[in-house]
Amino acid sequence: MKVSISWLKDFIDIKESAEQLAELLSLHSLETEVIDQDTLEVEVTPNRGDCLSHLGIARELKAIYANKCK
Repeated sequence: MKVSISWLKDFIDIKESAEQLAELLSLHSLETEVIDQDTLEVEVTPNRGDCLSHLGIARELKAIYANKCK
């Protein structure tokens, strides 16, 4: 699934680069690759249906960062 970092910023404060985000998500739960500086390719496994949207990915990052959603 392609994920726009710009859209994620609508839900959560992100200061990391695309590469750092991909590494964080890959280490915690979702295999992630960088397509360009604003787009990630996230492989969502069948048991992680909660991550099938930008809001779901933002919630996952919120759990990683322990930040509040906007």
